[in-house]
Amino acid sequence: MNPDQLALGALLPFIWGGILYLRHRHENRSWWFFVLWPGFMAAGALWAVVPDLPRLVGAQSLYLRLSRLPICDIFFGHYTIDQIEFDSPIFVVAWFAMAYAVIAAALDALIRAEKQGETRSEEERDREVKAPAAVHYSVGWLVITLAMAPGLWRAWNARHPLGRHLTRWVVFSSVSGIWAILPSLGARVGISLPGPLENGFWGYGWISTSVKHAQIAGPAFMTAILALQYGVIVACYYRVTGTRHEPFTSKYKT
Repeated sequence: MNPDQLALGALLPFIWGGILYLRHRHENRSWWFFVLWPGFMAAGALWAVVPDLPRLVGAQSLYLRLSRLPICDIFFGHYTIDQIEFDSPIFVVAWFAMAYAVIAAALDALIRAEKQGETRSEEERDREVKAPAAVHYSVGWLVITLAMAPGLWRAWNARHPLGRHLTRWVVFSSVSGIWAILPSLGARVGISLPGPLENGFWGYGWISTSVKHAQIAGPAFMTAILALQYGVIVACYYRVTGTRHEPFTSKYKT
């Protein structure tokens, strides 16, 4: 059983698998591919040396009879090769070169898959940072809004000028929202705060563990609160300009 027979038997499956791998190198191949590829190579190599197998069990006479049958060429030209074969280290090199080429391909696929996994993990972490940040901003905005809502409501009912009140509402709620996302901004630059300290930013740590899938809800909350704030301002503007014929005067001031 010479290496030349093994190498020639494995050659066609090796070429087939190599072409498939190179054509789809940038895609994640199924792990089955790396089982079937060397499996077909082993099957081809085994088929090529079928006439030599009797020697493995000591059936020398059977081997000699098979070696004289031209029909043994069905085993990848085994009969013809037997007539001209010669021992050479070239075939050993070829056999191991194919084996190590398959190993290299599997390692290449593994490294690529791991890098893609790292990239996906980074993208997921980015999404986890961005989505909760929108929720945190909304929470920070809501804290100030709830604190200022009674005063705004009293001023509305008393028909007091609301421009300054609303300006403070917009400024303070925005600052509060920014305060709430400071841990997210820190994470973006590699600064990680301890959990208890994070809770000082309007319960950032608690919210992060409680609200996990906010990729859609976070931006929706932010859009809703900004629309609400804008709507209140426009409603106040309409009260001043749309329901009165005379300009809004200082007699409404407190």
